[in-house]
Amino acid sequence: MPYLWQRYGEFQDFRVLVVTTTAQRVTNLRRSLRSQPGFELAAFTTLQQLKAGNVVYDDVWMTADGDTKAFMKR
Repeated sequence: MPYLWQRYGEFQDFRVLVVTTTAQRVTNLRRSLRSQPGFELAAFTTLQQLKAGNVVYDDVWMTADGDTKAFMKR
């Protein structure tokens, strides 16, 4: 079992959403968490980006690969 959360059952997809105060904080969090297990499951954004866009459909989430993406397409 590669991840501890999998003991709760099968999931099609799983994300850890991190909302913080500034873009610099996103950068710092990504840098410090990059070597941790499960980092590829995290997506980061700022509160300002969430207020300016749609949480699901807009490109407000920065993923492990550094791209900013939406969770779903309209």
